[in-house]
Amino acid sequence: MNKHKSLKSLMVSSALSIVLACASIMSASAQSFQRLVVDVPFAFSAHGQMLPAGRYVVERPSPITGTLFIASADGSNDGVVSLINSAESTMPPDEPELIFHRYGSTYFLSEVWTGVDNVGYSLPKSKAERTAERNQATQGRNTGTAVSSTHSNVVIAAVSR
Repeated sequence: MNKHKSLKSLMVSSALSIVLACASIMSASAQSFQRLVVDVPFAFSAHGQMLPAGRYVVERPSPITGTLFIASADGSNDGVVSLINSAESTMPPDEPELIFHRYGSTYFLSEVWTGVDNVGYSLPKSKAERTAERNQATQGRNTGTAVSSTHSNVVIAAVSR
């Protein structure tokens, strides 16, 4: 019985160590991104909400919540809170930037890169973006046009951190 208890205690200690190590890595990565300011020259959708062209502040309110806050820099809108997923790149940008998916004349915020390390954040596709993606793919098939990608990426560099 004593051997069983010590093995169980070792397993619990190991699991706790792994969780703490992962939390500290995530926290260190999240500290590299607090706030970005970006001028977006077109209206765009973020988390299903349309936002007009303008200067925006993009913030990561808490490394624990897995959310991103996007609001106009002048306070003219209430802002949008979106869930995010971590993204990694072998060739990250040197400067902070936002990546938008463009379908025709409609733009959707897709990724946020800090420019500090190889970690960025991706936003899940909204229902409206999935619909735009399907519509564009259908148009390409109907016109006989070869569509290698259903969207194009538009990159906007951040004005400041």
